[in-house]
Amino acid sequence: MTEKKAEMESSLTHLGARAFAWDLGGQASGQLMHILIRLVLARLLVPEDFGLVAIAMLVISFSWWFMDLGFGAFLIQCKAVTEQHKSTAFWSNGILALLVCFLMVALAPALAEFFQNPELTLIIIALSLRNILSFPESTMTALLQKELNFRPIALRKLVATFIGGSCGIVAALTGFGVWALVVDSLMRAAIGSLLLYAQSGWKPKFLFDQHAFKEMWEYSRFLLLARFTSYVSRNLDTLIIGRALGAYSLGLYNVAYQFVLFPLLHFSRSVNNVLFSVFSKLGSDSARISELFITSSWCVAALVFPPMTVIALYSEQVIDVLLGQQWADTAALVPYMCGVGCIQTLYSLLPSLYQSQARTRQFSRFVLVNALAIAGALLAGAQYGILGVAQAYLIASLIVFPFQIFYALRLLQVDIMAYLAGLLRAIGLTIVVVMPVLIFGETMTEIGWSAAVYLGLGVAMYGLLVWYSVKQLMEVRLSR
Repeated sequence: MTEKKAEMESSLTHLGARAFAWDLGGQASGQLMHILIRLVLARLLVPEDFGLVAIAMLVISFSWWFMDLGFGAFLIQCKAVTEQHKSTAFWSNGILALLVCFLMVALAPALAEFFQNPELTLIIIALSLRNILSFPESTMTALLQKELNFRPIALRKLVATFIGGSCGIVAALTGFGVWALVVDSLMRAAIGSLLLYAQSGWKPKFLFDQHAFKEMWEYSRFLLLARFTSYVSRNLDTLIIGRALGAYSLGLYNVAYQFVLFPLLHFSRSVNNVLFSVFSKLGSDSARISELFITSSWCVAALVFPPMTVIALYSEQVIDVLLGQQWADTAALVPYMCGVGCIQTLYSLLPSLYQSQARTRQFSRFVLVNALAIAGALLAGAQYGILGVAQAYLIASLIVFPFQIFYALRLLQVDIMAYLAGLLRAIGLTIVVVMPVLIFGETMTEIGWSAAVYLGLGVAMYGLLVWYSVKQLMEVRLSR
C-alpha cells in the first residue's frame, strides 16, 4: 500500500512538472506571437480601429465569463466525474452560447447607439459569432486540465494565434481596416475549438442529465457570481473610456493594456490553471498546497517584476520603437499599467486556492470587494481623463491587494510570513537584474553605443533569473 501511494505521488510530481513546462512554455510562445502580431497590426491600423473593437469585445467578452456556467471548474475539482457531468456541461455551454449570440445580435443597434458610434452595430454582430465558435473549448479544456495534460492546450493556442493573426494581417494589408481585427478574433476562436475537439480524446454524447446539472450548479453558482464581479472590475475602465472619452482614447488605452496587462494576466492565469489542477488532486493536504503556492507566487513575481520595471522606466522609448509616433500618447499610460500588472499577476493566482478547496462562496465575496474598490476608483479617475483612469486603477490596486491577500492566506492556511519572504526575494532579484540597465543605460546611450549592448546585459541577467525561478518551481515536492 505504501509503495502504491509513493508511486502515485511520484506520478503527480512528474505530471505537475510537465504541466507547468507545457503551460508556461505555451503561454510564453503564444503571448510572444500575439505581441508580434499586434505590433504589425498597430503599424497598419489606427487607434480608432483598436478602440472600436475594444468596445465591441467589452460587450462580447461579458458572455465568455459565463459560457461554462462554472461547470469547467467543477469538472476539474470533482473526484468522481461521470459521462453525465461531461455531456451535460458541454450541451449547457452550447445552448447558452446560441442564446447569447441571438441576444447580442438583437442588442447590437442599441449598444452602438449607447457608445455613440453606428459602426459598432455590424462589428458586434460579427464578433457575437465567436460565442458559438468557441463554446466547445470550455469543457474540453477542463477535462485536459483535470488530467494535467496541458500539451494540447498549449499547441492549440499557438497554432490558433498564428493562423488568426496571419489572416488578420492579410486583411489589414488588403485594406479591410477595423475588420482585420474581427477576422483575427473569429479565426482564433474557430481554429482553437477545432484543434481541441480533435485532440481532447473525448466526444460528447447526446444526453442531458438534470441531476448532474443541479450538482454542478450547486458548486458553481457562487463562482459564477465571482466571475461577474471580476468581469465588471476588469472592464469598467473600458466602459468608462469608451462612453465618455471616445474610440481614439480607448484605442490608446487598449493598446497599452494589450502590450502590458494582457500578456501578464494570461501568464498568471496559465499558472493558476495548473495550480488549480494540482491543488485539486492534493485535496486537503494544506502543507503541500501552501509550499507550492508560496513558491509559485515568488517565482512568478521574479519573472514579471524586472521587465515591468524596465518598461515603466523607458516607456517612451519602448512605444516609439515598437509602435511608432502615432502611438506616442500611449507612453504616459504604460508605467501605471506596469504597476497594475505586477499586482494583478499575484492577485490572479488566488482563485486556484479558493476553487480547489471548494470555497466558492468566500471567493465570490473576495472578488466583490475588489470589484467595488476598483469601480469606485475608476469612476473618480475618469474625471481627469484617460491618464486619471490609469492612475486610479493603480492606486486602487495598491490599497486593496494587501487586505485581500492577507484574508485569503489566513482563510486557506497559507504561511503569511513565508509568502512575504518570497515576495522580498523576488524584489531583491528584480533589483539585481534591473540595476545594470539603470546604471549603464544612460551612459552607453550618451557615448553612442547601441541600445543592444546594455539591453543585452539586462536580458542576460533576466535569462539567469528565469532559469533560477523555473528550477525552484520544478523542485517543489508534491510528495513528502
